[in-house]
Amino acid sequence: MIDTKQIESAKSSLDSASLALKQAQEELSRQAILYAGGGISQQVYQQYQDAVQSAQISYDNAKVNYDNQVSYSWITAPISGTVEVSDVEVFDQVSASNQLCVISGEGAKVVSFSVTERIRKHLAEGDSIVVEKDGQSYEGTVYEVSSMADSSTGLFPVKARLDENGTEGEEAESSLPTGSMVKLYVISDSAEDVLTVPVDSVYYDGGLSYVYTYDDETSSLHKVEVETGLYDSEWIEIKAGVDESDKVLTTWSSELYDGTVVRIKEQTAETENAAIEIETAETAVPQA
Repeated sequence: MIDTKQIESAKSSLDSASLALKQAQEELSRQAILYAGGGISQQVYQQYQDAVQSAQISYDNAKVNYDNQVSYSWITAPISGTVEVSDVEVFDQVSASNQLCVISGEGAKVVSFSVTERIRKHLAEGDSIVVEKDGQSYEGTVYEVSSMADSSTGLFPVKARLDENGTEGEEAESSLPTGSMVKLYVISDSAEDVLTVPVDSVYYDGGLSYVYTYDDETSSLHKVEVETGLYDSEWIEIKAGVDESDKVLTTWSSELYDGTVVRIKEQTAETENAAIEIETAETAVPQA
């Protein structure tokens, strides 16, 4: 509760307006009898009616002002929970910019973070996230993606609600206190049923992407331009240029060129139609 002298002033104004309204209504009742008996004119009677309406407006305004002052003096927490930090004491002065306290709500916790515009375009309500803290993992769901960037950072605020129980159970949940700094993973883009090759297979030259494919008939390499898509630390999506039947060189060097004669060093059933490691014929070491 905030002690404010404005409440007393507002209460006085409300009482005064209430009294004025009551007097205007009583006077109107008396004049109504005279008007009914022809003792006063319609114009005079209308003046008393207008006085009641004016008194009613003044009372309504005073009532709104009083209710507002009362509501301002009582600060109610929007959630139930436990007070973690209290920044004020009894008889302290406060203003609208003061933080009164920090409350940890009951149930699921919320994690707030910011993303670039590129990532924001791929985020939506309902997307899943993973949070890590001290070796523990927690799963959550995005429930708010801001459409306006923060003026100080240029990033877009995002909020996600963590599951009540982390992936490691109740013990993990208790190890994530309010205000913690965490490591967060969110899927900004994804692709399914696409062709991928090891990321080290792709060679870049002049702003274009290439891979070397192996030709069984000539035992040589062909430099093929490809269109790439999503990638991570291990794999990269190939949208065009090769297909799943091509044998792709997984490592390359600056000595390679289109038409280089090579021989396969190792080949397994798993890599037969996906990727190969080769030696150039000039530098190959005989294998026993």
